[in-house]
Amino acid sequence: MRIGLDTGFFISLYQGNEETAVLWQKFVDRDEELLVCVLSGYEFFRVLMRRGEPMNELEEFWETIEAACEVIPVDGRTVREAAKLENTYHLGGLDSLILAVLLGNGCREILTTDSRWKPVSKKKRVKIKILS
Repeated sequence: MRIGLDTGFFISLYQGNEETAVLWQKFVDRDEELLVCVLSGYEFFRVLMRRGEPMNELEEFWETIEAACEVIPVDGRTVREAAKLENTYHLGGLDSLILAVLLGNGCREILTTDSRWKPVSKKKRVKIKILS
């Protein structure tokens, strides 16, 4: 099963959240098919750099993410779907793009810290797990 991981998952993992670390280890041990949108990388760096995290540590961490996950780019089809998601669910543009990439690439489960994504699960038939 393809599992999509949102930016909040990675920020939580970087910050040492125990629940996230346990999930990550489980995914790696089971060799799960993990997908991440390339824009989550941008958002990860943007958020944590603003908080004063050292760039060299962020880069080293993100390299481990890229080694374990398939990083998916944004294409024209994704842009159109993201616009629909943003309009329908009142999500922000970046969230809509990330979500559209994960949905468009067959993720049946998505892990995020963003509770605004939950309503999408009912109409898109995808399990969205909101992490604390």
